[in-house]
Amino acid sequence: MAASTPVPTEVSLSAMLVAERRLGSCTRTISKWAWRRLCRDLLNEEHGTAAIDLAIILPVLIAMAFGLVDYSSALLQQTQVENAAQRGLQYALARGFDSSGMSNVITRSTGSAVISATPAPSKFCGCPGNQGISSTACSDVCSDGSRAGTYVSSSAAATYVPYIALPFVPASFALQSTATARIQ
Repeated sequence: MAASTPVPTEVSLSAMLVAERRLGSCTRTISKWAWRRLCRDLLNEEHGTAAIDLAIILPVLIAMAFGLVDYSSALLQQTQVENAAQRGLQYALARGFDSSGMSNVITRSTGSAVISATPAPSKFCGCPGNQGISSTACSDVCSDGSRAGTYVSSSAAATYVPYIALPFVPASFALQSTATARIQ
């Protein structure tokens, strides 16, 4: 009785093809089995799907990262503009109103060359109300019976240009901040 060679259940495709060449008489049966196995493996194949997923997702992630960096830079510059206006106002509160001194503090406070004191610092009289300070003559009496106060306004401005030009994003953004306080 001739010894038969058992067909293993988990065999690679190359091992099946070698077995097909050796058995000769059973070629048709092994070949059919090999093709079924090959088709099943190709339909269930998962090798390389991570690379395809990465190729699809990576450009989106990179675009999001650049957008986040760009947005963060705009927020940083807006914060610098606000801080510059507040520092100009602090200068006026400590030393009195001096337009040129306040402008110097505003432009040099953050170390950013793009921040300017626009519009120029101003001093005015006014009365506080529900919608802010209304300008009046310094000798006027306010609606609550108090005298009009002396106020100082300090403004800072800058223009932000995004790092990446996109068709749906403006080429530049105007950033501005104004700080106002009563000095008398």
